[in-house]
Amino acid sequence: MPRVTGPFSYFDARISATQRVFDWKSIQKYRASEIGENVAKFNLKDARDLVVLATGNAYLQAIAEAARVETAQAQVEPRRRSTTKRRRNRSRCGSGNRYAAGAVEYQTRRQQLIAAGNDFAKQKISLARVIGFAPTQEFELADKAPYDPFPVPDLESSLQRAYSLRSDYKAARDRLAAAQLERNAAAAGRYPPWMCPRIWRNRSCAGDVLPT
Repeated sequence: MPRVTGPFSYFDARISATQRVFDWKSIQKYRASEIGENVAKFNLKDARDLVVLATGNAYLQAIAEAARVETAQAQVEPRRRSTTKRRRNRSRCGSGNRYAAGAVEYQTRRQQLIAAGNDFAKQKISLARVIGFAPTQEFELADKAPYDPFPVPDLESSLQRAYSLRSDYKAARDRLAAAQLERNAAAAGRYPPWMCPRIWRNRSCAGDVLPT
């Protein structure tokens, strides 16, 4: 047998990995983020709807002002012809009172026409600002909205239509669902790991509220 034994050496190599098979908190946060994406889409659609509403409202007001200008113009022209005719008759027959009354009415109609024209010009400037034109840019209104009586719907059908089409309502509904999921995720972070299977089997114990 040898008198000296050794030296000896050794090494140890290890690989360790951990994986959480079930994470109820992460699941809830992921579901909340998915709903948050829908909220962002609905907010974008609501912003576009507001732009369309503002533009359409400004355009309809401009059309209304243009109609008032046409009405005032239609009232001025007959008064002008009548005043001219009375002026000729005054020189022939001496009817000064009729001419004075006609001249006053004609000037009144002209003032109304000038006021309507100014209001129409202001409304065109407002429309130009809404659609992005320069205030000094000249443009003409191509389409005129004909008169059409608007049917008044009942309350129930109006509510159902709003629930199905209003983007702001859908965004608020999904925002509430996302907040509930965030609350559930915060509550699930306090549970010990051994409660996760129980939470999965019975969602009511975690206070889970699924969006409809």
